[in-house]
Amino acid sequence: MRELFTFKGRLGRLAYLARLLMGFIVFVVPALLLATLSNQLPRFWLLLLLLAVVLLFLTYFIQVSVRRLHDVNLRAWWLLLVVVPFVDLAMVAYMVLKKGSVTENKYGEPPTKRKWEQYAGLLACIVLLVYIFQFILPEQAPLYSSIKTLTHTLMHGHSDTH
Repeated sequence: MRELFTFKGRLGRLAYLARLLMGFIVFVVPALLLATLSNQLPRFWLLLLLLAVVLLFLTYFIQVSVRRLHDVNLRAWWLLLVVVPFVDLAMVAYMVLKKGSVTENKYGEPPTKRKWEQYAGLLACIVLLVYIFQFILPEQAPLYSSIKTLTHTLMHGHSDTH
């Protein structure tokens, strides 16, 4: 549990994806729930709670990304590239695709492979591929119309999409 909150050490590719998926569930889902409560909470408290969730998620994202960079023997400063448009996508792709050092590097021993991280990382890969497929070819994607219908129903209270 302690390793969830440290910037030291290394994190492999699947473990990185697993941690990002876990971060999405733990931080983004509550942010979306807060957004749905926007009519019931005073604006000040809503913004304060959303800011807290965003700051916690950013801290978590930076922490796991630094550990991933350490695995490929790069310094944490390389993470600044994620704020540069277009370069950010290349940097995230690099962190996901680049195999880490197989031997000890200046950031420590190679990360241990845990079964749950491997399974969650594979699940994150599947979720990412489905998302990319939905984004690139929405009309051909099998889930597109059902997601569109569900979104419309949630927003308007009925299932008529016309």
